[in-house]
Amino acid sequence: MDEVASKKTSLSLPWKTRLNLLAITAITDAATRHDGTVNRRLLSFFDFRVPPNPKPINGVKTYDVVVDPARKLWFRVFVPTEESAIEELRVMIYFHGGGFVFFNPDMKVYDDVCRRFAKKLNAIIVSVDYRHAPEHKYPAQHDDCFDVLKFLDNDGNRSKWLPENANISRCFLAGDSAGGNLAHHLALRTCEFNFQQLKAITAITDAATRHDGTVNRRLLSFFDFRVPPNPKPINGVKTYDVVVDPARKLWFRVFVPTEESAIEELRVMIYFHGGGFVFFNPDMKVYDDVCRRFAKKLNAIIVSVDYRHAPEHKYPAQHDDCFDVLKFLDNDGNRSKWLPENANISRCFLAGDSAGGNLAHHLALRTCEFNFQQLKVHYIDHLHD
Repeated sequence: MDEVASKKTSLSLPWKTRLNLLAITAITDAATRHDGTVNRRLLSFFDFRVPPNPKPINGVKTYDVVVDPARKLWFRVFVPTEESAIEELRVMIYFHGGGFVFFNPDMKVYDDVCRRFAKKLNAIIVSVDYRHAPEHKYPAQHDDCFDVLKFLDNDGNRSKWLPENANISRCFLAGDSAGGNLAHHLALRTCEFNFQQLKAITAITDAATRHDGTVNRRLLSFFDFRVPPNPKPINGVKTYDVVVDPARKLWFRVFVPTEESAIEELRVMIYFHGGGFVFFNPDMKVYDDVCRRFAKKLNAIIVSVDYRHAPEHKYPAQHDDCFDVLKFLDNDGNRSKWLPENANISRCFLAGDSAGGNLAHHLALRTCEFNFQQLKVHYIDHLHD
């Protein structure tokens, strides 16, 4: 294994996007009261909304549809207009994130995202708004979104509000953060309801998996929201990337808590992401958020490992990649260069979700057969395994 580490070259978010994300985080934190309620009046001062554009702009037109005025339940439709008047178009129903508490489809960031989806995928995007917590308790959000599916399944509604070439028998559900949760649970719920026309592909990963078992990575790239590392602390955690083997694109992201931990000895958790050995990476927003939270809440250093994906790389490539990261960290030179001085890898544990839980288990067994100099696995943790 190549034991010469180098800083991972990663794509960087535009500075405007970074500023927007920082501003959104600061505003939502400021608007959340200690009792869990939300100061909506304060939010309204920073709530930059984008009106629909029935006339195309950059190849996409948009319009809003109200489902239930009493609940303020509505959605925004994004229709690509370049060379798509006759061609049958897939429909993607998108649920925005925000912890079930914040954001709307007409916020600039979500309008931009769905506009890009419509143009790049040449698909009709239905971006759903739903009632917010804590004013509206669970399952209000799930019910609102499911009612949108039923609304679109109705012939009269569909013919009135969607283009004639919209194919909802080839429809898929997607979302970010809380919206991903909604997409997942709604997909399960559709199995128990007798829709007449609407047929939901349960996830983007399903849509990207071909019949022969290979994966359409180009399609996935449109939904692949990556987060760059932040060497300067954000909310008490700094992150940086380390390359183990450039030939294999084997690397990991380190999450270091920075609040009152400069002297204190810190445990190390080595985390393996899920995705059925086929999907996802440590710099995806969802895994960056999860590991950032672990670092802060556990006051521990988190090493989040990337590994080669199947089916392009067969078993045991994933296991070997992850084990090579353990050997890399056991090396004195690598450890002193890439981990903080107060990192204690003699008190280290392995964790993972889904496929990552499988990796954590088998790697823990494999460590018993290898003579590590410093690294000691105390226990393993399977998350959602």
